[in-house]
Amino acid sequence: MSVSRSSPTTARHWQYDLKRFQDFINHNFGCVISPNEIIARSKLNELDPNYLDRYSMIDDFVAYLSSNGLSDPGTLENYTICIRSFFEYNDVEIMPKRFRRKVRLPKLLKKNNQHCLLS
Repeated sequence: MSVSRSSPTTARHWQYDLKRFQDFINHNFGCVISPNEIIARSKLNELDPNYLDRYSMIDDFVAYLSSNGLSDPGTLENYTICIRSFFEYNDVEIMPKRFRRKVRLPKLLKKNNQHCLLS
């Protein structure tokens, strides 16, 4: 993905986030699946046995991160922003309403400029 208009730090963070997503996919499927194959399989018809549901992948990725010690809502949101951008950059539409309905992120409550996690 090209993030040339962003800062070099953002590019490094997004590269790391995408690598972590790739590791999750490989762990989840038990084999190496390239980013191009993830995109291709996300564009298939939902009835195709090779179809990968992008919303389920993102939701499972959030659960995977949470189970591996990354439970900060802001961090999880940053990961999902990166993964959503990856899909959208590759012409896989992520509909906001469907995303909110299918992907569960921890709620973040802002009170007096402090972040509080809602259980």
